[in-house]
Amino acid sequence: MLTCLLADDLRPLGFSRMTSSAPGQCSFCAHVDTVEHALFQCWGSAEIVLLRAQFFHQVKEFGIVDVNVVTDELAVALFRDSLSHWDAVRALAAFVYRVCGLLKDPEAL
Repeated sequence: MLTCLLADDLRPLGFSRMTSSAPGQCSFCAHVDTVEHALFQCWGSAEIVLLRAQFFHQVKEFGIVDVNVVTDELAVALFRDSLSHWDAVRALAAFVYRVCGLLKDPEAL
């Protein structure tokens, strides 16, 4: 997944394929299911929103700030910016791991 996120052509890479849910639709809202949506845009899951807030709290010292409205392009920029500091990379890896775990098994969180 990290390789796909770092590549220039990220679409279509829905989390739905990873989670084996109906392709193209978020499990928590009616939005198209993409990596960008699951990590930085979805407001349909309180758990994801909490994980996202925790992530942004951890990386704010590196100049990575939370914004309420995130476009796909800004989501990719947030992800890439998180790779510019080693401590932010660890926070990003933990965040992605937890979101993926939640998408695979919502009861696991």
